[in-house]
Amino acid sequence: AMNWTDQYIMDHFGDEVAKVEWRNEDRLTDYCGQQIRGKYIHCPQDTIPYVESRTSIRNFIQKSQKDPSWAKYIISQMPDAMGKDWKVPGFFNCGKRFEGDRMKGKPWMTQMYENNFWYLRVPPEKMGTSTIHYDMNHQVMCMFAGKKEWIMWDLRTESQKVPMWNEY
Repeated sequence: AMNWTDQYIMDHFGDEVAKVEWRNEDRLTDYCGQQIRGKYIHCPQDTIPYVESRTSIRNFIQKSQKDPSWAKYIISQMPDAMGKDWKVPGFFNCGKRFEGDRMKGKPWMTQMYENNFWYLRVPPEKMGTSTIHYDMNHQVMCMFAGKKEWIMWDLRTESQKVPMWNEY
């Protein structure tokens, strides 16, 4: 996937459809106005509601190139066609693998839960953000271009500081 320039992605995967969300997500919106564990979840008026849409990867890249301030990003299960360019790191292949577990004609498929494609373009002075959250699935993050900051929390000692909205 090291050759994944915008042009390469559009030429080879541009017709694939991907899920698009707001660049600065606020997961609180899943619970606005609800009574949860006896507590009313109030959301301020400026809370951006969760909106999910879909578009072709080509359309998304072209729109984000024309307007880098467009406040959206792709977060979608990686289309199968992209999988052939993505080599799964060897450490994912540990353990016993039965021949029947491998999909014929798709040697890149592994025991991973899913492979996600995340694409964001922002002006240099901006950044995309996510609220502090807990992802239930184990993950490996790979960065092909640009920069991204991840903050990891040790749940053995810091779990009380992480909003666990999914417990609701």
